[in-house]
Amino acid sequence: MTPEPVLGVHGVSFSYAARVQRAGKPARAAVHAVTDVTLAVQAGEILGIVGESGSGKSTLIRTMMLMERPTQGTVTYHGHDLTTRTPGELADTRRGMQVVFQNPAASLNPDMSVLQIVCEPLQQLGVGTPGERKERALRALEQVGLEPDDALETAAHFSGGQKQRIAIARAIVVEPDLLFADEAVSALDVTIGAQIVRLLGNLRTALGFSMVFVSHDIAIVGSLCDRIAVMKDGRVIECGSTAQILHNPVEAYTRTLIAAARRTEVLP
Repeated sequence: MTPEPVLGVHGVSFSYAARVQRAGKPARAAVHAVTDVTLAVQAGEILGIVGESGSGKSTLIRTMMLMERPTQGTVTYHGHDLTTRTPGELADTRRGMQVVFQNPAASLNPDMSVLQIVCEPLQQLGVGTPGERKERALRALEQVGLEPDDALETAAHFSGGQKQRIAIARAIVVEPDLLFADEAVSALDVTIGAQIVRLLGNLRTALGFSMVFVSHDIAIVGSLCDRIAVMKDGRVIECGSTAQILHNPVEAYTRTLIAAARRTEVLP
């Protein structure tokens, strides 16, 4: 029997109304950001979602987390349909799902200490005593490669790569079983980005969570992920193991992404 996936999306679409000009007059038209996507994230795996800017990647993970309710289809978490849940019920569920965004500076309060930042989700969830929350936060900071003394500084004190480590610590401190990383290294230089990618891979191995890793760069996705879903114009056009996608792709668009990565000498 196939094990129940941690997360499943089944025929998910998301549309929204946008202002357009028709015959010189303002009007509204439906924009189909995500169309009929079906994917599953298995326990302990890293699923990569890759595509160019505007392909629908970030919108898809927002629907996966029910930050946006899908126009059609369902999202399941450990077999339970999230699309029928109330906002309060979703808040309880999201403890098991955490996200690391592209720009860590925008997601961290520059006036709070690092310890306060990492403790904040535990406090919001009512987890433990103040002493227990501090202990868990310091352990999370150690897991991402930061020192205990760093906990006393404000986020503004740190570089971009260090800020992303803080954001990752904040995500893992609640012990999620599913982590979303939305273009988590695209704002970093190549060397620092590679360090963050290795960190995420090591944390997956050590802590056992599943991950959805979103990037426009198929080379980065290929270095980290177990499976890859390729998106174009809001659709998943192919999905398979990393080896299959990188070495035997079906779609011409996927071959174009791979060829571009090889021209920059980041894929063998």
